[in-house]
Amino acid sequence: MTLCIHVLGVGAVGMLHAAHLAKATLGSNLSSVVLLLRHKSMMEYYANGGIEWSQSAKVRVTSPIKLQLPAQDINHTSPISTLIITTRAHQTCHALQSVLPRLTRNPCIILLQNGVLGVFDEIQNYLSLTNAATTPDRQIHPVFWLGLTTHGITRSATNRFAFNHIGVGHTLIGRALPSTSIANQYSSNSIELNNTLLDASQTHCSDSDTVQNVLSVGWKSLAISIQSPETIRSHLTLKLVVNACINPVVALLGCQNGGLLHIPNGLDLVHSLCKELAPLVLPRLSLLGIDSVEKMTEKVMDVVRKTHLNRNSMLVDIDHGRMTEIEYINGYLVKLAKHRGIDLPMHELLTRMIRLKYNQSKSSSVE
Repeated sequence: MTLCIHVLGVGAVGMLHAAHLAKATLGSNLSSVVLLLRHKSMMEYYANGGIEWSQSAKVRVTSPIKLQLPAQDINHTSPISTLIITTRAHQTCHALQSVLPRLTRNPCIILLQNGVLGVFDEIQNYLSLTNAATTPDRQIHPVFWLGLTTHGITRSATNRFAFNHIGVGHTLIGRALPSTSIANQYSSNSIELNNTLLDASQTHCSDSDTVQNVLSVGWKSLAISIQSPETIRSHLTLKLVVNACINPVVALLGCQNGGLLHIPNGLDLVHSLCKELAPLVLPRLSLLGIDSVEKMTEKVMDVVRKTHLNRNSMLVDIDHGRMTEIEYINGYLVKLAKHRGIDLPMHELLTRMIRLKYNQSKSSSVE
């Protein structure tokens, strides 16, 4: 069985994975990779050789990839049965809407982005409402896969389709179940809607096994690892905790991640943020051997040390007057906690301060 994979999102993560998939097409059951572009003008930036990436000054590889616009006439474009989404979190539903008419009834959708748990909840609710407003024969019931990547990637300043793979890491992918979302523990309405959406897909998606084979074989060069639903949920919860305790703090301080190692009481601040989250997230971290606030704190600080020179995405967004992903990180955790009657005053304050900082930077960039 051949498979065409569409990639929605042309940031560094999307391009890296699309390029490696395209390289793996020969000798595999993967027929083609299609990169979905937002605007027709982006076609002009596409190099003749396709996506280009380098892992050193001596190694440069190009990958031929097909290009399409999401809203092209569906009568003249192949349907989408497998979709990898790597857009920014707050752009996901809008991006998904642009390809909705082309999705098969039971597509496999792989989410590989920051704030993926919040995005997963949002997409499920969006599709539930969309399905409720249409006839059964036109409803969409996807199989979701959720993932995270630790690869370090930077984009070329002169070519939007060229990037440098500066840090080789790994990518974890796992099948999503109704219980994958933290929110489903706390909202009976969410459980009912999402169980209906996901359970309907489990029976009908014929591409699921093919997708798993492609992910495990086709992405060998990216160190892809297929995880159980419970394990990927734990890894994504840990990533959410790490991002919530690092990103907004250094964005407000205007420093690299390593600033938390040098500011007075930086460790105490991280410990307090972890302690506040513990009642909400510790049950989901036990599979990773994290069963205390101290272990949570050490995991966060370990990431700080490993990425001490990084200017994280939230800081970069603030600097450029762009909307941040705070609503899918700290904001998402605050909403979940409220469902359970837990207060997260520190994380709520960070969320509000990032909103203010964004509005301030947006105003400054306009001036």
